[in-house]
Amino acid sequence: MLSSHRSILLWIAICAVFSVRSVQATDSVWTDLSAFPHAELTLESTQSVQDYEVGLEALQKRLGEWGFRESLRVSGELERKTYAIIDGFDAREILNDRVLIASQQSDVTTLFQCTGRDCGRAVQWANLVFGYRLLYGQENEQRYWIGAQLREESSRIFLGYSAFRTASRQYLHLETITLSDDELLREIIERDSLEP
Repeated sequence: MLSSHRSILLWIAICAVFSVRSVQATDSVWTDLSAFPHAELTLESTQSVQDYEVGLEALQKRLGEWGFRESLRVSGELERKTYAIIDGFDAREILNDRVLIASQQSDVTTLFQCTGRDCGRAVQWANLVFGYRLLYGQENEQRYWIGAQLREESSRIFLGYSAFRTASRQYLHLETITLSDDELLREIIERDSLEP
């Protein structure tokens, strides 16, 4: 009963936040949870990146090294924000809702997503991929999503990762990368659309 009550409250809160400020993956709103009162910003940065690696599959260990077999290296402007999700709200549910809204836009394509142990080792996501140990959590509760928005100018990649340490320690990490060159991204999306 309490769980369903929390889910209803979460849905009402998210709807209220998004009705005031529609979440459009077309700008930095993807990383902005400032209107959601149950998210506390713990880390924020904006920087230019060169050959920044984003995973297009789960992390795997090969020949003793952790990494992605399939990834994309991009250059551009990276905006990152990590939030502590508080007051009993679920970081994975919040990420699911953001992904659903972004995916409903006709110009946003999901490149890869995984949940739980299918994503690989949570400690590697926290330390190797994001370089933020606070994101280390239970492997069966993690979620990763990466999507792209191709545009004439300023194509973007959107990335989300949720981590669950305990019921009271959950984190949501969001990134937007505004690409300086999207040629490789366009090739990947075209290739994937042709595969059966």
